[in-house]
Amino acid sequence: MENLRSLRRFTSLPVELLGDFKQDNDIYGIWEYAAATRTTTNQDLDEALLELMTATVTCGWKQACQANTKLDSFFKKHLRDRFNIDYIKENHPEVYKGQESILTKQKELEKLFFSKTFKEEYDKLPHGFIHGDLKHDNLIVTKDGLKLIDFDESRIDARLCEMTRPIMAKSLNAEGMIQPKRLREEFIATKKLTEQILLPLEEKMLITMLLFQFLLANSRYLFYLRTPEKVHNKEHYIRKLNNRLQAMSALIDYFSVSV
Repeated sequence: MENLRSLRRFTSLPVELLGDFKQDNDIYGIWEYAAATRTTTNQDLDEALLELMTATVTCGWKQACQANTKLDSFFKKHLRDRFNIDYIKENHPEVYKGQESILTKQKELEKLFFSKTFKEEYDKLPHGFIHGDLKHDNLIVTKDGLKLIDFDESRIDARLCEMTRPIMAKSLNAEGMIQPKRLREEFIATKKLTEQILLPLEEKMLITMLLFQFLLANSRYLFYLRTPEKVHNKEHYIRKLNNRLQAMSALIDYFSVSV
């Protein structure tokens, strides 16, 4: 119960409503205004991550929700029919040139992700409620402590999915670009931070799930490039896509990921 009381302080939601955002086929977001007392730091993100993951483990959400968990519910919705290497080659040669290898690996990762073998491994992971977008902008430091906002991506999912977004967020420079060396360092630091919580199976899967977080980001950037009416600054998304592809490549090489 201590974790339940802690989570009530930590979130802007009553605990009994966590994860219950759907009614009559409509999805509702629940919001609470909180005034910030200072800028959110990486240390705040670490504290938030630990508290979320610990509460998920001890509050029984895994047992209550795992039977109804479907991998399709989030990732496939965002990945399907979005990443097209031929489109990049024909319309954005500035992205394709020099990135052929990692673009091919991205497609291989997608195949792995949709495979039966991976789904079986994924379903074995501990599941529970996750926020899904834990980054500086979504964590407010108030006079009463940390408050989470923006529950648009909250869901019942593998709990290690909570770890991938903070790793990426802490790896960004002032221009919003990922620094590959910093990404590796944050991956190792976050894994060490949570090593008392993670199970061996989760440790094995963490690097794969971080790569899938990149797949989601890259697919979103490509989607924007393919829908010009949604893009105000095409060059910005081209730079981001290039940066994320380079960061993915460095991550795969550093950890000797077989793709």
